Amino acid sequence: MSQKLKPAPAGTAAGTIAAPVAEPRRALQPARYATVGALVLMVVVFSILKPGDFATWDNWRSILSQGALLAIIAGGLTLCLIQWDFDLSIGAMATLGGLTAALLVRHGWALPLAIVATVALGCLVGLVNGIVVVRFRVSAFIGTLAMMSILGGVGLWWTGGTPVPITDMAFQRLAFRQVAGVPLPVIVAIVWYLVLWVVLERGKLGRKLYAVGSNREAARLAGLRVPRIRILVFTVCAAAAAAAGVLLASTLQGGYQGAGDAFLLDAYAAVFLGAVTLRIGKFDIFGTAVGILILAVMTNGLNLLALPTYLISIIKGVILIVGVAAAAGATRGGRTSGGGGGLGG
Repeated sequence: MSQKLKPAPAGTAAGTIAAPVAEPRRALQPARYATVGALVLMVVVFSILKPGDFATWDNWRSILSQGALLAIIAGGLTLCLIQWDFDLSIGAMATLGGLTAALLVRHGWALPLAIVATVALGCLVGLVNGIVVVRFRVSAFIGTLAMMSILGGVGLWWTGGTPVPITDMAFQRLAFRQVAGVPLPVIVAIVWYLVLWVVLERGKLGRKLYAVGSNREAARLAGLRVPRIRILVFTVCAAAAAAAGVLLASTLQGGYQGAGDAFLLDAYAAVFLGAVTLRIGKFDIFGTAVGILILAVMTNGLNLLALPTYLISIIKGVILIVGVAAAAGATRGGRTSGGGGGLGG
């Protein structure tokens, strides 16, 4: 017998399933652990197929390092999607962040100052995104897609289309520094996710974000400054992408056009996978972390199996489709009409 869902109350979290009339837990329980089970299965399979290569600390350190930059970007994107806003400029922002930091250091800026300036640039870009989308009511899809084009043009303008090699030793070693054997990017990602977890799960701001994502009109009537909150989230999302771009430039030993483009698809895939992890149909930071690990482990394992790059890209695309479809199925009917737009059409 099919279940009927009650309408979601206005104050519920964005994307959370409305309370079913009968047997909700029994129906949803297997799906809660599907992505975690997939992660465990991949680890077991790759460990069996490549025991001398996959199941080693050096390889796991590589997996975590590769996933750390994506995690930083996806963390900011999670905040956007909680509000049902989209930012398609994050990959281009990561690229421009790396180019900016490399250019500033090459022109004699101290590395810490160059990092601060790059993150500040990200804040400015995010602020513009937020104003365009919120104040001028441009579709987030169109507005941030246009920003992606603008950022790509700015990068070409600043560099003349040529790579910007990094010669500063401190910058070269930044992404390769280790603390107790743990790479610096991994530590940055862990700290970033702990901050996001505290904000979203324990702070007033987190409750406001989920309220805005659930029903913007109800949140406004409750006294929340919805436009300000949405603009703030766009700003944080772009700043996170810029910071990841700095670490990316250090990893590549230079700033390169298009270096951050691949993060766009992967970040969305990770966040949507997280929306079908434990809290079905709800974007949250723990789910995003699981999605990051799934993509990082899968990419690493498939590379060790020497599969073609095009096949890995195809698999990632399929994962994104499955993740979006599953999240849409979970949230359909569970969001009120005042929300920011859903996945299910």
